[in-house]
Amino acid sequence: MIPYAIYFVLTIFGIIVYFKVKNQYSSIFRPTSTLIYIRRFLIVYCYIVGAYSIYLTTKQSEDTIANWMMFGYSVIILLCYLKMIWKLESFSSKR
Repeated sequence: MIPYAIYFVLTIFGIIVYFKVKNQYSSIFRPTSTLIYIRRFLIVYCYIVGAYSIYLTTKQSEDTIANWMMFGYSVIILLCYLKMIWKLESFSSKR
């Protein structure tokens, strides 16, 4: 159960950082190099957490409702991360 808790904490952390970066990009005309590096790190972070969600779903050994719910959450969060990555990539093309 601890890997799932770590996964959800990492997911919430990534979403919070995403909204902070999004607000920073929308409030300034020219982004700083630190903000650009944070955006790049967040893109890599989204890929890593998305891969970790797929890894956790492959480790499920029983066919229970809780495991299927975890699979559903993983797919939904992975799709959200793909949308976030697409938005983060579009931030760089607007500048």
